[in-house]
Amino acid sequence: MVIIYAFNRYDEETIFFDESVRNAKRKQLESNALDIVYPAYTTMIGHLRSKALDDFKTKLDQALNNGEGFAASVQTWTHSILLEFDKGSDDASVRQAKWGASKVRDKLRRDIDSHALAVRNAKLLEITTNFE
Repeated sequence: MVIIYAFNRYDEETIFFDESVRNAKRKQLESNALDIVYPAYTTMIGHLRSKALDDFKTKLDQALNNGEGFAASVQTWTHSILLEFDKGSDDASVRQAKWGASKVRDKLRRDIDSHALAVRNAKLLEITTNFE
């Protein structure tokens, strides 16, 4: 929103300038603004990924401790956490930039799958140890 406001103010203040100069300077302003904002965006997306993974771990553990089925819990919480991440990344996006969070989302998905596999292996080991 701040960027949009700044661009709108720029457009208002330069309305009487030569159009080609105004457009060139606006593009330069946009580029500089996006260069400044990009590190904050990547930090925010990284934070969202980290929080989403922590939330998945917590929710899965709670579901399993409540006696819910493993596969259903993994599927339910994976879907829920990814939707939450998508909403957060949409909120963090900058309309003027063509940045995407798809690579970070893919990493989150791999991390979720990896954690689910580790939990499954631990549960299977626990069951086989108790059975023997």
